[in-house]
Amino acid sequence: MKFRSIEEGVSAAQMETIRHLQMQDQEFWYCFDKHLPEAEFQKKVRDKQAYVFLKEGHPVGIFRYQLFWDEIPFGTMLMISQPFQRRGYGRRLMEYWEK
Repeated sequence: MKFRSIEEGVSAAQMETIRHLQMQDQEFWYCFDKHLPEAEFQKKVRDKQAYVFLKEGHPVGIFRYQLFWDEIPFGTMLMISQPFQRRGYGRRLMEYWEK
């Protein structure tokens, strides 16, 4: 999902993107989620149970969830890098996941 800036003339490189977690996100992910075992990280990638918020192609936030009783999704972590907080990125991640 992509969000365009309200400014005119915004290039594609300045877009905000939410996508599923990928193996290439591991270093960024562990800046926030230091206690997640590597096997669980790989499972989140495989099962698509986590998202990364990118600003201009760079990760700035993460969201992960689990299944309660193997069927009811519930969010377990939402983190946005300090310089990017209070800009609505966390809300966008939640709204994206809830759809």
